[in-house]
Amino acid sequence: MTLRDVADEVGVSVATVSRVLNGRGDRRISEGTRKQVLAAARDLGYQPNPIARALVTGRTRMIGVAVPYVWYPFAPQVMHFVQEQAGPSGYGIVIQGAESDPQRYTLDLRAIVQQADGIIAVERSGNLRAFLDEHGPDQVPVVSVGADVVAEVDWVLVDLAPGARDAVRHLVASGCRRVAYLVPVPSQHEREPRRVAYDAVMGEVGAPPEHIVVPVGTRAAARQTLLSHVREHGLPDGLFCCNDVTAVGAYRALRDLGVQLPADCALVGCDGIEGGEYLDAPLSTIVQPIEEMCRLGCEFLLRRIKAPDTPPQTARLTAPLVIRESSRR
Repeated sequence: MTLRDVADEVGVSVATVSRVLNGRGDRRISEGTRKQVLAAARDLGYQPNPIARALVTGRTRMIGVAVPYVWYPFAPQVMHFVQEQAGPSGYGIVIQGAESDPQRYTLDLRAIVQQADGIIAVERSGNLRAFLDEHGPDQVPVVSVGADVVAEVDWVLVDLAPGARDAVRHLVASGCRRVAYLVPVPSQHEREPRRVAYDAVMGEVGAPPEHIVVPVGTRAAARQTLLSHVREHGLPDGLFCCNDVTAVGAYRALRDLGVQLPADCALVGCDGIEGGEYLDAPLSTIVQPIEEMCRLGCEFLLRRIKAPDTPPQTARLTAPLVIRESSRR
């Protein structure tokens, strides 16, 4: 079905049908005609051609979602909640993930900028800054969300520092004398809030920091890295992991070694992915407010798309520590 079919059914021009279906106000079109056009389009099963609409309106009705990795359990949750928010406003989503090559870790926003009316960029502030430096902040509306945001655009920050401090202090208070930090390479930089919190608490208690760096952010890599570390340096009695994927890999390594959790080693992750609850010793973790982050990110982005001159929009969320059996002594 085309606009012409709808126009013939109602007995009006194609231009009138186009104005009604695209929501463009026109005082010359009566309310009765508008209702007739909408009813005819519904009855005939008319579906707009998104490519044609984009050419006419300059809008794709798509939101780009840039995530560090499409396979990471955090990413499908982000996709689900963004779609849940965007769908009622008539928007679909297009996804872009970072490269899995550990030597690159790039997130090329250029791959989706032509396909979307706006972008929600999750983490990877360095990649977003590089994109903004090259193209300017006005090429496409962008909202930066997550624990690592860019202040030059609208942002929703998830502040992980309080939860990370609580996690490390919890391990120390549980009697752990040697607490190590297990972290993938992309998150092992000096300003990363989980690392800053871990190092600060270690300083508070007068214990040396012990960073166990995983070359890639997979469960398999975390498992192998921790196995090698324990064989060479012995077993820490507390582990704070940068994220839950790393924590699940560490959990598997501890089981391989015959370690009892939490008696021999207490384990805490970060993110709050669903899978952590289904281990035989459910995972203590810092639970990120992903749904609220996505709700605000979509709200900010849709407002920015509609009104580019909207004043800067910002929000700060917290992520609480949830203590479960993996660290409850």
